[in-house]
Amino acid sequence: MKKYSEQIYKIRKAEGLSQEEFGNKIGVSRQMVSKWEIGESSPRTDKINKICTTFGITPAEFISDDEEDKESKKITKIIYNNKKEKVIKSQQLRKKRIKQITILIISLIIAMYIVCSLCKFIYLKSLNKEMLKFKGLNNYYFILTSYMGNKAVDKKEVWYLDGKYKIEETYSSYDKEINEQKYIYYIDTNNNTEKAYLKDNASTKLKYNGIILDDKLYKNGNMLYSYFPKILCNNNKEIIKLSLKLGLLKVNKTKENISIIGDEQEITIDKKTGIPIRQKEKYNGNFNKMPTIQFIETEFDCVKSDDVEENNNK
Repeated sequence: MKKYSEQIYKIRKAEGLSQEEFGNKIGVSRQMVSKWEIGESSPRTDKINKICTTFGITPAEFISDDEEDKESKKITKIIYNNKKEKVIKSQQLRKKRIKQITILIISLIIAMYIVCSLCKFIYLKSLNKEMLKFKGLNNYYFILTSYMGNKAVDKKEVWYLDGKYKIEETYSSYDKEINEQKYIYYIDTNNNTEKAYLKDNASTKLKYNGIILDDKLYKNGNMLYSYFPKILCNNNKEIIKLSLKLGLLKVNKTKENISIIGDEQEITIDKKTGIPIRQKEKYNGNFNKMPTIQFIETEFDCVKSDDVEENNNK
């Protein structure tokens, strides 16, 4: 019985277990473990097998008659190596799980980014499609005003009909020494001609008479459309750039308007007309009115021939 008692004691100590903890693993009481260790009783064959299976030793090693110290060290070494192997396997499994979880999280983040970018792209392209109805119109009138702070520094009134424009453009300035200047343009895209007049308080002077200077701006009646923000005018480069930016596209909706807020600008679209009525650019990290572009008093099918004919400017 002595050999059993010493082996059980050595195994329990090598594993760092109390008699109760050892007994729980084998399926016996603490009192029974105590009896085994003091030699009052010996374990049955099924319990010996349980001890060997649980702690990774062979029955031959457990019941060996050789009580030499080297044998005791051998058993202790076997138990230690088995315990070390379990720790290594556990660490490897934990690392594998961490790697799998990390890959899963990264994959989910990438998937969310792709879905978010795609949704932004689809939304902006749908707005592009809506804006196309303002391209190539034949009869319209609009006022476009640019502000710096709360001061209007540029104001355009534009009439367009059958390939002809009349544009009245007024420039202001913060500088009190610079007077307000008003220019009147008559542009005929049918004949590729353009006249520009400078209107002072006292008189109107012809400043330019020749071919159209900016054909792209006036071509096919696209002037109104050309002043829309780039991301609303089928500019795929701008759309992709905004779509690929991190984060959601901020869209605020009210009864009257839709506001699209990006890193560099805020665009407000009138729900009723579908016209971008305001473009507010970001300046020094904050949205402010420098400049603000407003489309106001836009009307369609209201321009008459007389409105775009040159008159009273000579």
